[in-house]
Amino acid sequence: MDRESASAVAQNLVTRVATNWRHEAGQPSSEIPGHRIAGAAVEIRSYDSGTLFIDAAATLGTPPVADGSGLAVQFGHWNSARTCVGAAGAVKWSDALASTTNHRLSGSTPTSWGPVPSKPWECVRVLRAKEDKFLTRGFHDVLVGTLPAAVTRAPRLRVGRTSVLGQNQKVLKVAQGGWTPVEVAISNVGTADAGNVTVRGVGRGLKVKAGSLRSISDGTTHRALVKVKPAGRKKPRRLKFVARAAGGVVAQRTVRVKQVRQPKRATAGKYRGAKGRITFTVSKGKVAKFRIRTLTRCNGYGNVADVKRNTYAFPKRAIARNGILHASAKGKGWTAHLQFRAVGTKVTRGTFRYYGPGGCVAAERFAAKRVGR
Repeated sequence: MDRESASAVAQNLVTRVATNWRHEAGQPSSEIPGHRIAGAAVEIRSYDSGTLFIDAAATLGTPPVADGSGLAVQFGHWNSARTCVGAAGAVKWSDALASTTNHRLSGSTPTSWGPVPSKPWECVRVLRAKEDKFLTRGFHDVLVGTLPAAVTRAPRLRVGRTSVLGQNQKVLKVAQGGWTPVEVAISNVGTADAGNVTVRGVGRGLKVKAGSLRSISDGTTHRALVKVKPAGRKKPRRLKFVARAAGGVVAQRTVRVKQVRQPKRATAGKYRGAKGRITFTVSKGKVAKFRIRTLTRCNGYGNVADVKRNTYAFPKRAIARNGILHASAKGKGWTAHLQFRAVGTKVTRGTFRYYGPGGCVAAERFAAKRVGR
């Protein structure tokens, strides 16, 4: 009996379950309970590789009959008379003895039930044959089930929550003096990957820089970075996010927007956070001399990760007049990201991320406050 691999389960895209079971007209219906098919269940799971995995079960009446009769499951198509015509190679016999009451047949194509059909199977027959492994010598009973139409695999997007510096926004607040980085959650609730996803924003009184995602696998959620700032004299009220994927897949969501006053400028001086492991200065509206000592994980892909505490620096960057720093830096084989909100003598919603050679990753959230001039 074939077994479904873990990797195949992860690739499962579509499931088809047979319904509307009925005894086939014109076939003998044995008066012996052990030859009657009391019930059946058939499920077909298809994968992006094209393989079909099939799980079938059938129950016979009792008491069992041990006379050389067999039980098989066969897939096929409807003819013009709405009769299920079984495909020659799409049949599998039960491994159990004919005297067994409960039968279970599982396997994948092409090792069981023949190759994947060019036209999806439309029906399934459970056969109580008069002689084991022979379909040409008549049947005691035949049960037929209908397979629902094969679902076309396609991506389907959903626009979810918005967040700024890691904080969910029921009402998106924006201020003059810089871009507000908005992370928009985009989910693929379809049955195929969504490629080349772009997320744009449209709203009166707002200027928007679109975000993009290379692809979103089905069943997953990613965040696209969209930058927003007030523009013009009209106060913003609403912002509509529109996500588009290759093939014309579109989803949208509208969020409320409120324009707020510019915060108090970050006070110049020395700052410290995380019990002294994070230090930096603010001078003339710029963050400088940033240092962070934080845990780093390396070689974590399939191996036991190496964990140690390293010190990282970040180059000088300007804090926007809306109080938000959202910056990136990169060098040979590494990238780093720094973001926070600075108001007066306090820094909140801080995050530092580092990605380096050997699969090394460091990430830490932090807050800081001014400790001196």
